[in-house]
Amino acid sequence: MKRIYKHIYIISPGYYKTGGTELAHQLVHNINNLSIGYSTIVYIGKKEINPAFKIYVDNFELLDDIIDEESNLLIVPETLTFYLNNFKKLKKAIWWMSIDNYFKSTSILYYDRQRKLIENLKYTVKKIGNLMLPNKNLSIKKCRTLDINFVQSEYARTFLVSKKFTNTVYLTDYINEMFVNEYTKKNHKTKENIVLYNPAKGYKFTRKLMKKAKNIKFVPLVNLTSEEVKDRLLESKIYIDFGNHPGKDRFPREAAAMGCCILTNTLGSAGFKDVDIPNKFKFNMNKKSIKEIISTINYIFTNYEKVILEYLNYNNSILNEKSKFLHEIKLNFFDDFYNRVK
Repeated sequence: MKRIYKHIYIISPGYYKTGGTELAHQLVHNINNLSIGYSTIVYIGKKEINPAFKIYVDNFELLDDIIDEESNLLIVPETLTFYLNNFKKLKKAIWWMSIDNYFKSTSILYYDRQRKLIENLKYTVKKIGNLMLPNKNLSIKKCRTLDINFVQSEYARTFLVSKKFTNTVYLTDYINEMFVNEYTKKNHKTKENIVLYNPAKGYKFTRKLMKKAKNIKFVPLVNLTSEEVKDRLLESKIYIDFGNHPGKDRFPREAAAMGCCILTNTLGSAGFKDVDIPNKFKFNMNKKSIKEIISTINYIFTNYEKVILEYLNYNNSILNEKSKFLHEIKLNFFDDFYNRVK
């Protein structure tokens, strides 16, 4: 395959483990599998590889190691676009793994629509008090002029197109293969009437739900290893996510791969095909919907074997994510892609 770039650098916070940082490492790993020594992860912050990411990389570089040449490409996540200002010659790209987080990182006055006004004000004061002022990220107008804007989700693509971006292309992702490999081995008969949730996302609404459904067992996914998360997902029938969905989140897909029925709201990517589940499993977050959600949970508990079949399309798309991702890598980095988007 023909290389478009001599070297591809991908910036990521060091050691920090999130869906986004794992994705950055996955990209480096898969590019190098196709053409050895071609891509490098570049750490900011902590200079150490998280043990979970050693399956993807065994070394990293720092900002000073980046060679600013026209034949090279630098990719940054949407929350770290200011690093592009450090370079003049190389090609520049943003990887929009989220939309919401871009605005959160850009403005100290970012408004979280899940918070009440007074909560937003307290959040702003806290950030200022802790001197957590964000770096000056690139404006939407400036982002539009870059060489490429990669999008991880349909939610991101739709937003950028609405802002007159003409250089957006898909570079999606795939969940950790540990979950995919487990998919064919899962045994639905071992499933219990348990609802799993991530307390870091949408807990305010989830708490209201739990207060109204004290007969239902809700279990938080917190302080667990990846293996422990997998075990919890395997034994439970339902995973709920009523938080914001800034990009195509991994947790719902990992849960689905482990045979969980997924219930969400319609915020962010959950309002798009990024969370490709029947609309009847997506709810508004209001008092009226709480009763409807509880009824749906109880129905799934009783009719799990029937309901899980309604998630087959979602599961199939999850199982095909890696092959799709590899195709996008070949298209974007090895074929004559750059000339086609100019």
